[in-house]
Amino acid sequence: MDFHEFLLRAGKSNGLEVSALYGGDTTVGTLVYNNIFYQPQACYFQSHNGGISAYDNVLFANNICYRMTGNATDIYLGNKNSRIVNNDILSVDASGAPQPDRPPSLSGTTMRASISI
Repeated sequence: MDFHEFLLRAGKSNGLEVSALYGGDTTVGTLVYNNIFYQPQACYFQSHNGGISAYDNVLFANNICYRMTGNATDIYLGNKNSRIVNNDILSVDASGAPQPDRPPSLSGTTMRASISI
C-alpha cells in the first residue's frame, strides 16, 4: 500500500494510522512518503493488531508534520524491520506558538532499529 503526496488537516487526532484491523490482515511493505500533516495531535500511529510481523518493512519517510501538539509517533510494537526517516516535525505549545527547538517525542519507538528525523 502506498500513501503519498497528500495534504491532510488532522485536527485532534493522528495524522495517519497504519493498522492491520482484521485477522490475517497485514500492513507489510506500506510506504508513507511525501505527505504534509497539518495540525495533528500525533503524526503517525501504528497499532498492534496482527502482531509485530504484520508491520514489517513499513516506511514513513519525507513527511512534514506541522503544528503537532502531541508525540510525533505512537507505536505499540517494537518492530525492528520498519523505518521512520527524513521527516520534518514542528511542534507547538498549548497556545499554538511554534517550538522549533523542542525535539519530537517518539512514543513507543525505543525498540525501533531505524529512526531519523
